[in-house]
Amino acid sequence: MVAESEGLGRGSTFTVRLPLVVAPESLLSPAGPLGETSKNVRLRILAIDDIADVADVLKMLLDLEGFETRVAYSGKAGLEIAEQFAPDVIVCVIGLPEMDGHEIARRLRRDPQTAPATLVALTGRGTEDEVRRTRESGFDYRLVKPVDAGALLELLSRIQPRAQKAQFNAPTALATEREVFTGEA
Repeated sequence: MVAESEGLGRGSTFTVRLPLVVAPESLLSPAGPLGETSKNVRLRILAIDDIADVADVLKMLLDLEGFETRVAYSGKAGLEIAEQFAPDVIVCVIGLPEMDGHEIARRLRRDPQTAPATLVALTGRGTEDEVRRTRESGFDYRLVKPVDAGALLELLSRIQPRAQKAQFNAPTALATEREVFTGEA
């Protein structure tokens, strides 16, 4: 970031340069963006984050990749939107003010409408205790912040829409793996 000014009362110019993140060729399916499968089915994703700018940027990234995305800026709003939207994936920050991500995950898992969703925790802590807590509260995956966009997109490319999951009687490998994605190489 660069800040420039010609002096007091003359205004300021702020220049922010952000790196362009391009998904590796191997993550793109022949059918199109990552959010589309060979049957042209898009994932429905709900992002829950109390920092509106972060949630909105995540939504823009996911929308550009072809996903159908909604955002919620609080845990309570997230639960309400999840009930109505029936997302395939819910990406939720753990450190929310009113109700933390662990409580949100427990409530989502208790509700038959939202229980089938794949839950992805976003956390600033990479401790063993946090790994245990995210699993116990019902998250399927955990990404450590700052989240690498490529790691998130790669994870999403492996998740099946709820409608496809329902077509199979046997549980999918994804439902039992419970991995930790750190985004580190």
